[in-house]
Amino acid sequence: MINENEIIESGLLELYALGITDSRETELVERMVSLYPAVRSELEMVNDALLTEAIDQPVTPSPLVKPFLLATLNYNERLNNGYSPIYIPELTQDSKKEDFEQWVEVSYEGREEIYAHIFNLSPEAMSALIWLKSAVPEEIHHEQLESFFIFSS
Repeated sequence: MINENEIIESGLLELYALGITDSRETELVERMVSLYPAVRSELEMVNDALLTEAIDQPVTPSPLVKPFLLATLNYNERLNNGYSPIYIPELTQDSKKEDFEQWVEVSYEGREEIYAHIFNLSPEAMSALIWLKSAVPEEIHHEQLESFFIFSS
């Protein structure tokens, strides 16, 4: 059995505070926190240090975060109200604007700089239309593929 000093020095409290421990490690930390006031105190200090770091060194989110968060909330609300997901035709080299007319009927009037409307969403893929008033924000993808059909009005 690990003792209180070993868990404090192991780095496990920091991983726990970041939410990246597995179930076995989480159970161990929670058991040690309940048994040892020193471990509880150390975990509180770790949490305070992480909060201070987050406040002192904020990260500016991508401009895509807000529109896609709002689009996801809107999509979930529509699903809860009986919406059936729509599947957009696959993009090919022969795709034309007319193939997508029924999906473009969502109004963009009065929307923000970037607006997204999700038609279907699964762990494997998302089909959405994105309206942009100006430039496209830079994105970096590592394991995702995207298809685009671009037209302007």
